[in-house]
Amino acid sequence: MTETDVADIREDVRWPGAVVVGGGVTGLLTAFELDRRGCATLVLERGTLCSGQTGQCHGWLHRGGIFPDASAEHVDRLDRGARRWMEMIAGLGAAGPVLGCDVGGLTEETLDAVTAAWQRLGLTHRRVGTGGAGCAWLVESPERAIVPLTALQAIIAGSTVILRTAEAVSLLPGRRTSRAEALLIRAGQRMFRLYADAFVLANGSGITSVLPDSDLASRITSRLSFMLVVRSSQVGDRGFAVPAQEALGLFGVPRADGRHQYLLISNFLSYALTADVTYSRLNWLAGIRPTLERFLLDVWKDDDALWGIYPAIKVEPTRPIALGVSSMALLTTRFENVCAGVPGKLVLAPLLAERLADAVAPYVRQSVGCPPPLALVHGLPAAQWGPEEWEVTPLVRRATLFDEGGCP
Repeated sequence: MTETDVADIREDVRWPGAVVVGGGVTGLLTAFELDRRGCATLVLERGTLCSGQTGQCHGWLHRGGIFPDASAEHVDRLDRGARRWMEMIAGLGAAGPVLGCDVGGLTEETLDAVTAAWQRLGLTHRRVGTGGAGCAWLVESPERAIVPLTALQAIIAGSTVILRTAEAVSLLPGRRTSRAEALLIRAGQRMFRLYADAFVLANGSGITSVLPDSDLASRITSRLSFMLVVRSSQVGDRGFAVPAQEALGLFGVPRADGRHQYLLISNFLSYALTADVTYSRLNWLAGIRPTLERFLLDVWKDDDALWGIYPAIKVEPTRPIALGVSSMALLTTRFENVCAGVPGKLVLAPLLAERLADAVAPYVRQSVGCPPPLALVHGLPAAQWGPEEWEVTPLVRRATLFDEGGCP
């Protein structure tokens, strides 16, 4: 975008509050927090809401159940995030069901480490044997999972947040160069200058496109993982996980579409993000196969099951090691009225949203009475929700996905 291109833009939009870029979990929860503070808030999403990284995730609200070697500080942070989620969706029938989750493992040492964290947090668990899951032990845990899209849709429905479709291009400084005055956006073939009091960048890897900054780039990283989707009559209604050191953090979380039961399955194994993911995909499938044969044998042996796979790109804070618990990152920028953030894990998103809202709310004029009229954003189309990635993933027979034709 050249200075001439910018000068040719003739459409201006003035929003009397905060603009949040990114319609995933971080952006939507930040908008919700700003709305609670009386700030008129507009969310911009270039695709559909919750269809990016949020739509690729499983929704497990980790409390440390598959991080038995996590520090007390990390476990406490995970617990605070999980509790905040449960507070937000309490009483929202459309956001349910909240899924119960079981945790299993192979050694008593791992069981002791996992349950010690829960006990310290005042959370109860119940040992339920092995249940044919290939584990030496299995507990009905205090861990929970949610369907992110339906939970967020219900949360936002109770707010006055405005949701619109547009692509953020770049931030424009004002006369006071310490503040951003406007955001250059594209909606279809039209370009706009969107003026607002403050801006939040919650668009993952797109943060550094909107605001190129070497410091921001060094604090965000991307990695490639994969998610299996299996449709099977053997899928139950509870999530299932095996701790990291015993199955590379295997987890499975159920979904349903009204006719069939599905299971989203993945682990903590990840790869460098490349343009061609073919070899990473083949390697990941070969690696997870023996884990599935041991811990999810009933699903694996279901001849009527259908299987699919999709790449799940994780944008998270840079950290010194690949495994373990990443900390959320609130990223300051060169503009005092602009903040950015990535949560690392979905469970931490409410905590990050509160910090992002705290950071920009002082720059936002408080709304009085009704929210701003929709006429202010008449040139921007309404944003649409979903679907989640598993809903649009092609499904095939197991032998096709795992290339069993040449196996003896």
